[in-house]
Amino acid sequence: MRKVYLVTLIFWISFLGACGKGNNGSATPPPPPPPVKATVSPTSATVPIGKTQQFTSNVDANWYVNDVQSGNSTVGTIDISGLYTPPQLPPNPATVKVKNCSRTDATNCAIATVTIVAGPGSFTALKFWAPQNGTASGETASTTATGILVAGADAVLQGAADPQAAFITYGADGNKLGEWVNTWPSSLSASFYDTVSGNVFAVGYAGTSSDPSGRSAMILGLLPSDPTHVVLEKTFQFDRNGNVVGDGSGLRTEAVAISVMGGKLYLAVRSDYQLCGLAFNACSGDWVVTADLAGNVLNMFAVGNIPAERFADRTEITGLLVLADHMWVTGNWFTLGGDGSWYVSGFYMEKWTPNGQLSINGATVFSGWFNARPVEELVNGNVIVSETFFSGSKTYFGIMGLASDIQNVTTSRTWDGDNAATSFTNLNNGSFINNGTDIVVVGSLSGLINNQVSNGGAISWASDGNGASGGAVLWKQRFDSLPLGIVSSWNSGSKSDAGGIALVGTGTDGNNACGSANCGTAVIGRWLLP
Repeated sequence: MRKVYLVTLIFWISFLGACGKGNNGSATPPPPPPPVKATVSPTSATVPIGKTQQFTSNVDANWYVNDVQSGNSTVGTIDISGLYTPPQLPPNPATVKVKNCSRTDATNCAIATVTIVAGPGSFTALKFWAPQNGTASGETASTTATGILVAGADAVLQGAADPQAAFITYGADGNKLGEWVNTWPSSLSASFYDTVSGNVFAVGYAGTSSDPSGRSAMILGLLPSDPTHVVLEKTFQFDRNGNVVGDGSGLRTEAVAISVMGGKLYLAVRSDYQLCGLAFNACSGDWVVTADLAGNVLNMFAVGNIPAERFADRTEITGLLVLADHMWVTGNWFTLGGDGSWYVSGFYMEKWTPNGQLSINGATVFSGWFNARPVEELVNGNVIVSETFFSGSKTYFGIMGLASDIQNVTTSRTWDGDNAATSFTNLNNGSFINNGTDIVVVGSLSGLINNQVSNGGAISWASDGNGASGGAVLWKQRFDSLPLGIVSSWNSGSKSDAGGIALVGTGTDGNNACGSANCGTAVIGRWLLP
């Protein structure tokens, strides 16, 4: 009996042992550990435009921005290592989601939030604009931007809506406040914000009901917060003797610059220079006109081709800087070539009293420099001008410091846009003083690849400490390609009140492939100073 029990016990022990083995007789492995939960570090970040942010993951992961693998130009991009690069403009909303998901389990993800802010050297706004009654609809209208200024918190753009003059205002939030477009063929050249009246006054040229195809000097006054509210609109022409006459009965006349002081408008006006600006004639094509805030002419005097030193065959006034007891006037001087073409020979600069007395006996011409505009007078009487410089086969833009007698150049600085190739499109188109000392010049640049394509640029020179025009380069920036498309001919700039430059230009967007600087839409942007 004991033998039977023993045999039975051995059988069950053997049977249970076999049950604990696999088909190959080996032991069953323990169950796998649970998957590692994906994490991301940091879980939140604020990234200025122009900077990057490194994210790390504890798993081998794919990276997404707002659920788009690797991201895109609108929300920013992220590479396989987790390095995030923000877009060139802050998106709306400005917070995006960075996500990493395990390559082996797409449901195993971790999320971080990124707030994108504008950083130094970046754009905070960029808009394409075509006036409502431009020649085409939407973003494909042919719109030329000629300048911009900051009026309080508003950015005011001027230009032409092919062919009507146009005026538009953007508020501090980037929304359009309103626009004004002229009835007749016209264009605006310059504007000035009068802090006393709170109005923006602009000048240019226009046709009229009596002479739609002619050219009369135009003065326009608008309320910047509502440009449809016109406070002044007036046109006039000159005759051969410099008298103000009605539209259509005088010479072609155009106002190119304006300043406001003491309740008066000071205008830089050019009349038909080919008829009235020739050397040895008894009149000049360039004038400074004083008018009241209603546009009534109070006084005027000829500049640029004065009898004492009539060197030029033709003159073109370009700018004026009005101070308490005197003003600086600049313009181009031309000579007539043997082939019948006009060639710029330099720029002239003169110092006048407000009532037309020449403070310095005679004009001064600076060969090779043109398109000059006075920027600021320094405490020692020296004056800064921004200008374009032509030398050999290249064109530059820059600044020049002139002694108080305007006979001597104290300092000059130029920039070719870092383009070593032959360049003819580097033109100064705007300038201002930043921080009370630094000079910023904005202009158009030749393309680095194709010289015929104009891009934009800005450069700042520091004060040299001696009251001269400028010292070392503080910063410089080309604007070759921007988020909404290619922008050409950035042509003016103005200092805003929050450390930025309001820039404007003429360019094309993604729906308009034309390569000319005169096609496409006007573009407005705000670029933060570095």
